[in-house]
Amino acid sequence: MRKFSEVSVLHRDAIVSSQDLIFYRSAPKALETELELRGNTPLSLTVLNEGRQLLPELSLLRFGDGRVQIDPQVFSDCEDNTYAVVVIRFSHGQSAKIPVFIEANGIPTEQRLFPLENEDVSFYNFPNGRSFGPFEEDGSLPLHYDFTAKNYGETARLKFNQPRQINIPNAKSLRVTIKGDGSYQMLSIKFNNGYNSGTYSENKIVIDFDDVRTVDFVLPTDAILPLNVSDVVRVSYTPGCKSRSGSLILYDVTVTSKAPKEFVYSPPPSFPLFPRYERPELPLGRSAFVTGTPSRVIRTVTEDPAHSAAFSCAVSEGEYALEYRVAGTEEYTLVKPVCEDGFEEEGKTRVPIRYHKFYLFGLQADTEYEYRIGEEVGGTFRTFPEAPQEFCAMFLADAQLGSDLEYYGRYRRVIEREIDMTSEPRFIMTLGDMVKDCYGCAEFSRLCEAAGEYFREIPIAPTIGNHERDVNRGFAEYLRRFALPEGAESKHGGKDYAFTVGDYTFFSVNAVCTPLDKDNLAGLERELKECTSRWKIVFLHCSPYTGQGSVDHYRTDLAPILERGGVDVVFSGHAHIYVRASVWEDKSVAPEDGIAYFTMGSTGRRLFLNDRRFWQDYVWGDNEDERTAPDGMSDQTCAVARFTPDMIELTVETISGKDVDRVVIRK
Repeated sequence: MRKFSEVSVLHRDAIVSSQDLIFYRSAPKALETELELRGNTPLSLTVLNEGRQLLPELSLLRFGDGRVQIDPQVFSDCEDNTYAVVVIRFSHGQSAKIPVFIEANGIPTEQRLFPLENEDVSFYNFPNGRSFGPFEEDGSLPLHYDFTAKNYGETARLKFNQPRQINIPNAKSLRVTIKGDGSYQMLSIKFNNGYNSGTYSENKIVIDFDDVRTVDFVLPTDAILPLNVSDVVRVSYTPGCKSRSGSLILYDVTVTSKAPKEFVYSPPPSFPLFPRYERPELPLGRSAFVTGTPSRVIRTVTEDPAHSAAFSCAVSEGEYALEYRVAGTEEYTLVKPVCEDGFEEEGKTRVPIRYHKFYLFGLQADTEYEYRIGEEVGGTFRTFPEAPQEFCAMFLADAQLGSDLEYYGRYRRVIEREIDMTSEPRFIMTLGDMVKDCYGCAEFSRLCEAAGEYFREIPIAPTIGNHERDVNRGFAEYLRRFALPEGAESKHGGKDYAFTVGDYTFFSVNAVCTPLDKDNLAGLERELKECTSRWKIVFLHCSPYTGQGSVDHYRTDLAPILERGGVDVVFSGHAHIYVRASVWEDKSVAPEDGIAYFTMGSTGRRLFLNDRRFWQDYVWGDNEDERTAPDGMSDQTCAVARFTPDMIELTVETISGKDVDRVVIRK
């Protein structure tokens, strides 16, 4: 299927097979694996082995016919019965990583990780949990947890002081022998990979048993071995559990190349023993950021940005009206606010906030307006043309600045850089996780202060991220802070909405890693099919196809809806790295043949490494020099898109001026 008439890209990443290779010392011969260069030129060869970095000659590799051949000399200095990861760096800044097991005394099929000989309890940490160690007489180790006063998402763990590497080839499962407590809490194992920096933590089992059992956790088939196990076990608090405190007894953790036992996941029943969690109430205080003067003034998109506008602001108390007029005229029109009272947290106090939302209708297209809120705050804004032949979007993904005060100035610099890269009319698309703490009064206030007049003049199209979610898995703070498009609340409680500009309709979808609501999915599918716009664009936080943090169940429940609904492009955040993918029916396809998925990096301090997956066509940020600016700080992403009736042009750079990607999609 040819979806687009033409797609041109700046870079394409080489693709390497992720299969496990074995090098036999007793019969050394060259190894081969699939490797598509796709226009890349190999630049260097490095071998990582047991904490060492070896530098064989690049000439020991042979490339051709979609394969790479590795000369036995590459492994001459490697340790026996360990993994060597062959890293090939390419001209476009990317690298292929090929795992090779160095065999000397036969192929091991099992490896015990816990307990090892002569261990005592000092080899373990117990974050958020309690152990009365040492080991029991039978060699087991207890883990006591107490979530009575903990939030959803809290965990208790047995953690190795030093991660343990899985050193058997073709490992398929990790088997844990454990005595449960029948609590219906969630038990999981977290795998880490220092070579491709992937984190795999989707293995979860409900503790619905109170006897001794051996349970299997599946090793990810697309991981580049060797994996590390940092946490022996993790217990996560699950709403509706039978008991919020209890004890588990751990007996054995073993990795095996045998296929995992079949496990059927069944969600825990809802036990009515405990009420909905209420966040502990802090003493009442006064905010140093939100006062009696309107602040946090934000303009948001509307369903019809040519003839309407929306604003929000916050005060500590009182009520303010908004007045507006066509620039240069005398008479103002008054708009009364929709107000909601709430509390946010500042330090160790909770502070009262009165949220204001203003909706302006019946505006003239392509017209400059003046407005004021009370006597102290005001500015100008311009409506969109009726059907602009060209408009632009700026992207601000995953700020999460928290208390990193030095990054608020850089956040403004990202906006200013993107302003220079775009032209009017324009809007700002945030992709979730604007804040690190959804309750934080100071953080959100500092973010709005850093953005200043840009948030007041340029309409923002926000979407929900997992950091906007409160302890009860709600989004009250997010929904209070933004005057979302007028149809959003009636359709989806404010969490999903759509707006149209010219030939484009943009759909904001609430996707924060958790399972999607079936009614919302059905509503999204219906709205996509009813939409007659030439281009359909979806933006959300967690994507089916991204870098670290990919949500596999979105590949089966969300991606097919996007395909049936005729979606052209999906913009996302969450992974804190730039990833481009072209996918159709859960397969990587040529850019002309599938939905274009873009993960838009980060505008904050935290830049993640990649979790290599089959769909990734190009990745930026997986290497230290890509993530780091010349001043030593994180090199945030500056990304903009230009939209015309026939074309989308995406330009991505870093704040220090590095070229990341340029993509042109034509219909």
